[in-house]
Amino acid sequence: MKIKYIEKKIIKEFNKFNNWEDKYEYLINYYILNSKYILKNKKKKYLLKKCQSYTWIKIKIKNKKVKIFSNSNSIIIKNLSIILCKIYNNQKIKNILKSKLKFIKKIKFNKYLSPLRFNSILEMIKFIKKKILINMNTPF
Repeated sequence: MKIKYIEKKIIKEFNKFNNWEDKYEYLINYYILNSKYILKNKKKKYLLKKCQSYTWIKIKIKNKKVKIFSNSNSIIIKNLSIILCKIYNNQKIKNILKSKLKFIKKIKFNKYLSPLRFNSILEMIKFIKKKILINMNTPF
């Protein structure tokens, strides 16, 4: 499934709610429905350094496709990272690297999340793309 299509599905999931409070509640519980993306082994080598909360992202590359798992000690960041996992999982490297995600604005995360949380999404996207570029031929 293409990144664009997965992203549209996620936007539709969130936009079925009429107000931000309902979207926020859905976000808080998002990992429950998407637990297959949760990283169980929180090793130091998977830790993001530019997030305020402890956030781990593990990326495996096999046959030019990406497997991605994440976790965080912050429930909101955990779920935002799970959304990224859902979008990027099983995608081709080139598609991830050229992707420009729209869900952030379409769901209005940029408007309603705190600046720290919003910046965390952007940092996670940068981290994922950077790790893919660095490790295109070897899983880590």
